[in-house]
Amino acid sequence: MRPRYVVQRFMWMLVSLIGISLITFVVSHMVPADPIRAIAGLRAKGEQVEELRRRYGLDKPLHEQYIRWVVNLTRGDLGISIRTGQPVREDLQRYAPATAELALAAMFLTVVVGLPLGVIAALHKDRFLDHLSRIIALSGVSMPIFWVALLLQIIFFSRLNLLPADGRLDIMLSPPPQVTGFYTIDSLLAGDWATFKNAVVHLILPATTLAFGSLAVLTRMVRSSMLDVLGEDYIRTARAKGLSERRVVIAHALRNALIPTTTTMALLMGALMGGVFLVELMFSWPGLGFYAMRSISLVDFPAIMGVAVLMTVIYAFFNFVADLLYGFLDPRISIEGGNS
Repeated sequence: MRPRYVVQRFMWMLVSLIGISLITFVVSHMVPADPIRAIAGLRAKGEQVEELRRRYGLDKPLHEQYIRWVVNLTRGDLGISIRTGQPVREDLQRYAPATAELALAAMFLTVVVGLPLGVIAALHKDRFLDHLSRIIALSGVSMPIFWVALLLQIIFFSRLNLLPADGRLDIMLSPPPQVTGFYTIDSLLAGDWATFKNAVVHLILPATTLAFGSLAVLTRMVRSSMLDVLGEDYIRTARAKGLSERRVVIAHALRNALIPTTTTMALLMGALMGGVFLVELMFSWPGLGFYAMRSISLVDFPAIMGVAVLMTVIYAFFNFVADLLYGFLDPRISIEGGNS
C-alpha cells in the first residue's frame, strides 16, 4: 500500500467530513424550534433562558458557532448534549456498542445468507432456486424497512410468541460486566450462558429486519458477477483440467466475482448504518439511532452533530477498506494507479 494513496484517501475523508458536517450544522439550525426554551421550561424567565443560551454558545452567529464546533472537534470535544447534559462524546461511547453489535449482526446475516444464495442462484440459472432468490431479492428491495419490522413482530412475537420484540435483554436480566459493550461477547467472557442466549434471541428480529434489504442487493450482485465469471475462458480451462466443480466455483469463480461485489458490500454497511435509526426505534434498541431520534425531537444540536460525524467516519472507513480489498482479491489491480 503506497503512502500517496493513503494520504489521498485520508484527504477525501476529511473533505467528506467537512462537507457533511457543514450541511448537517446548517440544516439542524434552520429548524424553527428553540431547544433552550424547551429545556428551560415554560415558567423560565428571559434572563434564565439567555444564560442557558450563552452556556451552550447559541447566542453567537451561525458561522461563529460552526467555527467554534470545528475547533473543539479537533480536540475531540463534541460539546455538551442539551438533552442529557452530558458530554456528547460520553453519550456516543455509551450508545455506540449497541448499534455496532446490531449492525455487525445484520452484516453477518447479509454475508452468510446473501453470498451462498447468490452463488446458488447463478449455478441454477433460470431454475427453481434462481427464481426463489429473485423473489427474495424483489421482496427485500421493495418492502419498506418499517413494514418488515412490523411483519416480523406480528408473526414471531404477537402470533407465535417465539422471539422478543424490543430491548437487548429481558427486564429481569442484568447486563453483563462491560468489556466491549457487546452483550453477546461480554456475556461469553463472563461465562454467563443464560445472558448470552437471551442477548442472541433479542438480536434476531432487529438484525434480520436490518439485513433484509441489504441481503437482497448482495444476492443479486453476486449472482450477476458469478454469471459473468462462469462464462470466462479460464473457468472452462479449469474444468477441462479435471478440477472438481467445488474448487472451480470457490477458488476461481467466486474469488473473481467478489471483486466488483466488494464496493457494494462496503456501501451496504453504510446503508445498514443508515437503516439502523428506524430499526432501533421500532425495536426500542438503545443505540445511536435511538439516541439520535430522541435528540432530533428536541433539536439537540451537539448530539445531532456528534452522531452525523461518527456515521460519516464509519461510512468513509468501510469505503477505504473496500479499496484495500480490491488489491487483495486481484493483485493485478494497482492501488496507486487504479484507485488513486
